[in-house]
Amino acid sequence: PTLPCGQTPRGICVPLKVFLSSLFIQSSFNYRGMQNLGFAFSMLPLAERIGDDSERASFLTRHLQLFNTHPYLSGPIIGSIARMEESNEAGTATVNLKNALMGPYAALGDSFFWGALKPFAAVFGVLLAIQQSLFAPAAFLLLYNPAHLWIRIGGFVEGYRRGKDGIDF
Repeated sequence: PTLPCGQTPRGICVPLKVFLSSLFIQSSFNYRGMQNLGFAFSMLPLAERIGDDSERASFLTRHLQLFNTHPYLSGPIIGSIARMEESNEAGTATVNLKNALMGPYAALGDSFFWGALKPFAAVFGVLLAIQQSLFAPAAFLLLYNPAHLWIRIGGFVEGYRRGKDGIDF
């Protein structure tokens, strides 16, 4: 699937810039808003398009509300919200969608990625390390990283493509 590509002032595709920014969602984790700063940071490419300062302030304030989900499953939510913002479906609809999805996606992501996939990949790496294989760390990374990158990329693309129906991902 391809993404429609509106250009930012610097000539970079807006959806691509939103996605790349979303990879840093946990870089400013805080106890008051959890991942809210990372979420607002990922929405900055959309805020650059807003000309009026008061509208930009309300846009960023809306996205600075509490947000906490599994970082790998934040892609579908961010993609859906970005599409809704571009389609002028902003306001309480975006806040309601974020609030509805962040809890279930956190539970799914924690149990799958950190409760199943990471231990499986670690055990495989340890078994190779016991056999004194220098390939052990690479095997762990090769088992773990493709799955989470596929979910992040595919989730963002589907969320952006479908908008508020991105929950189907």
